[in-house]
Amino acid sequence: MMTSPSSVNLALIWLLCCFTTQAVNRPDRTFYMDNSQQQCGDRDYFVYNEVNTVQLWSPDKTTIVQRTSAEECVLRFSALPNSRVLRVTFPEIMDLPCNIGVTLTFYDGNGVQTDILKTICGNSKPQDLLATGSHLAVKLTKISVPATVDTKFKFQVAQLTDDTNPAVGQSPFYMDNLEKECDQTYTLQTDVQYMVQAWGTQERTRPAGDKCQMSFKSIYETMQLRVHFTQFISPCTTGQAVLYFYDSRDQTAEMRRYTCRSQVPAGIVTSGQYLTVLLDRRGSTEFDFSFNVSIVNEESTMATPTALPGFVTHYFSRPSHCDTRISLTAVSQNHLRAWAPGARTDSLAPQDCVMTFHAQPDHVIYVHFEELSMPCDGRPKLTFYDGGDKSKALMDIFCSSTPPEDFRTTQQYLTVQLQRRNNTALDFAVLISQETADTGGLGAGAVAAIVIVLLVILAASAVAAVLVLRRRKIKKENSSLDKGDTTGQGLLEMDVPTGENGTSDDVPMKDMTRI
Repeated sequence: MMTSPSSVNLALIWLLCCFTTQAVNRPDRTFYMDNSQQQCGDRDYFVYNEVNTVQLWSPDKTTIVQRTSAEECVLRFSALPNSRVLRVTFPEIMDLPCNIGVTLTFYDGNGVQTDILKTICGNSKPQDLLATGSHLAVKLTKISVPATVDTKFKFQVAQLTDDTNPAVGQSPFYMDNLEKECDQTYTLQTDVQYMVQAWGTQERTRPAGDKCQMSFKSIYETMQLRVHFTQFISPCTTGQAVLYFYDSRDQTAEMRRYTCRSQVPAGIVTSGQYLTVLLDRRGSTEFDFSFNVSIVNEESTMATPTALPGFVTHYFSRPSHCDTRISLTAVSQNHLRAWAPGARTDSLAPQDCVMTFHAQPDHVIYVHFEELSMPCDGRPKLTFYDGGDKSKALMDIFCSSTPPEDFRTTQQYLTVQLQRRNNTALDFAVLISQETADTGGLGAGAVAAIVIVLLVILAASAVAAVLVLRRRKIKKENSSLDKGDTTGQGLLEMDVPTGENGTSDDVPMKDMTRI
């Protein structure tokens, strides 16, 4: 029996419709990073059109006593089709105190060996995160907290759809287009991002000039600009190209310079509304890069966080913030930033700035890095000292772009010194908070009370020992009397008058035992 082509087409259309309906109607999923559902581990979760909600604790852990420990957990998500990218949104404020040593890290790829998008801790509502491709990984470090500390978070992973994708200002800017796109200033709206690439679509050739400069400006004076790299390749050859980023409308405040590397650099955030990019090819064509420029969202943790409750920001670029002592409280979290908005071009920015932090009694100070870029040029140095002066260094940081592991002081004072040495390319963001000193869970007052109780017990024990010895002595002397001691030395507890013959005047000796 022959089947007509129209029947075959109808069957194919029916199958396609069924498949499409199944894809659209995929149910939303929920993941629990305490691994109560055995969801963590070496596997990929494919993301279609559904929303994937990720929470810290499973629903059966309803009390804070049940939410004290969890092993390290890694989740991996992959978008299908793989031409899509993934977006992370935070529907509510998270509660993951930085001073308990627990962090949530998002990776821009299919595993924890890929570039870090963001490491998050604290009590705030983080900004949305956007992967550069179809893969995203997230890792929660091991949790072990006392029952007095509550932790929670929730975020959602979904495909980036057309209605949530920031609008692209125009076709990518090419830095080999010297005539039309170099030496221009471009203004950004809040919902627009500009794409910048090293080369146009034409065959790669050396342009007439070696340098191309582009400047970008936020439409709002109070909003900063963000640079997010998607590619960077620059081999270490003679005459290698250099890509410069300046925190200003011209080349007066260098932030970063990149050359001779194949890893995608971390993101950059300006301190003000201007960004200038300069490419110096130096005769080379053996390089490539691409990045996006956009306005920093108002909820971004990279922006000045003073609007958040309990947050105070201290700038090493402000003379009034240097040589100061800052007292910490149980609810305050202090941000240390290298630059105040627009300060990279300020000639009055100090070259050497020192701040001292003072925790409450029975507390130490906890240090958490959010970002770090300490270039090698000029050897600027950031030093942390364990105490109220500079006699005991905890850590020296220079010539590094890798944030160190969290660390603590051994006492209630911390001193921080930045030696800038005329470098404007450095940058960092550090979170300072206090936590209870590790004295076995006891403060100094409790320890003193225990010492007093122990002293009282020792004194009582000494008195008891004296009484025991005295009773033993009495017992021994009475025992001697019972054996025929007639000297009277055994009658220590009797007041009996004696006569001339050594006995009572009125009572015969044989009756003394009945008295």
